[in-house]
Amino acid sequence: MQIVEITQGGVIDPEDILWLGGSYSWLKRIRRGGIGSPKVIYVSGIPSFDQLSHGVAGQTTFANFELLTEGLLLRANCTQRLAAVATRYEALKAIRLTGYPVKVRGPRRWRSKTANYDVVYKGALTVVDQEDQAYYFATRVSEFEAVKAFFSKAPEFAAIFSTGLSPIPLQEDSALARQLDL
Repeated sequence: MQIVEITQGGVIDPEDILWLGGSYSWLKRIRRGGIGSPKVIYVSGIPSFDQLSHGVAGQTTFANFELLTEGLLLRANCTQRLAAVATRYEALKAIRLTGYPVKVRGPRRWRSKTANYDVVYKGALTVVDQEDQAYYFATRVSEFEAVKAFFSKAPEFAAIFSTGLSPIPLQEDSALARQLDL
């Protein structure tokens, strides 16, 4: 991953965009159904993202992925402090999304004391480069399916993207968060 300069307004240097093959045209963005991923939570692995929190506990760093014609741009935001890194597609070895089942009350919880429960998934996203360096992210319940769809629909990731479910038994929502250290 190469560090990319980003302004406080979120603008990336055009030379860095050209290094990744440039941006998609407006029409190609529409045809692809968008080029940006939903927000994920950055966990660890990228030093420039680690520096955003300044060691303050409780600050969450959100990240998103942006597809460019020959590479992937990752942007991070931690309380209005921004950072970005970029990599070319051929530098990526694997992208794995693991779903962790979570039991939550269903939409009919107000009707009875024996509420119905739904099973949804939180996710752990791991990006591995050709040098076996791993970068870790987490997905919230509300973004799990969208993150899965983002990586599944992109032909650039067809050979390296995999998804699966964790063997960890069904958890209550708060218990899973403690287990994943989120």
